[in-house]
Amino acid sequence: MIELNKKQKNSMGIMRFSRFVERYLYDTDWNLIATCCGVSEILNKYERVTRAQTFGDPDYPTAISRFLIDVFEYNEAVGLLLINEIVSQDTLNDEAKIELNEILTFFSNGDVCVSDYTLSFNVSEPEKFITLTNYPDDFYKKLIDEINFQYSSKHPMSLSILIRKLFENLIIDILRKKYGTQEMEEYYNIVKRRFHDFSLLLKNLDLNKSDFHYISSNLNKELIAELNKYREYGNSGAHSIDVDLRIENFANDKTDINHKVIFLVRILNNI
Repeated sequence: MIELNKKQKNSMGIMRFSRFVERYLYDTDWNLIATCCGVSEILNKYERVTRAQTFGDPDYPTAISRFLIDVFEYNEAVGLLLINEIVSQDTLNDEAKIELNEILTFFSNGDVCVSDYTLSFNVSEPEKFITLTNYPDDFYKKLIDEINFQYSSKHPMSLSILIRKLFENLIIDILRKKYGTQEMEEYYNIVKRRFHDFSLLLKNLDLNKSDFHYISSNLNKELIAELNKYREYGNSGAHSIDVDLRIENFANDKTDINHKVIFLVRILNNI
């Protein structure tokens, strides 16, 4: 008898579950469930899921399988949560319950209560890298969600670029809110019609740091120099092919980065 490893069992379970969805839960609201489980970014890569569903195409279960496999590779607990949400959306008949019960045996972390068909999974939410909750606006929420996704997915290159983008945009918004259109040259190149490069934004922030000391005197040369470090990380991630960025580097800097994000948001909110 061939012994399947955990990944093979998950793949087999996903394949059978995808066919199960086609038979019993065809009208699954994929966008809603993916949003609730925090995997909208992954679903967006698999347009065939909703397109095949809409047009009744025969590759619907195949598209579901590919999406679910990607979710399980991202985070198995989230994959189990996703399955839980899918089967909880409708009442299943006895035949479907028996079939689902057999499918769930492939997922070793699943504990099935057949009487009411509630799945009880020990689900832990992926660790967030940026813990900020009072976002300045929706742009920052989406950006921070993407940063957290890249951290959970262990993609240090993408993470370095997005952290750089977060700091750069916070500084642009701080300078823009402080100086408005009267002193636009502090943050915007009028001739080229674009915001200044990050390095120049940091330089201008340094030159004008005393303008913000009524909010906090901690906006100083040392902090600006540390922000420049993350600018350089982002540049390396975007432009260097031999850079050795590791997810552990960011895990070690997590507290420091969060402190700086919260500090800059505080400056922005109090201008």
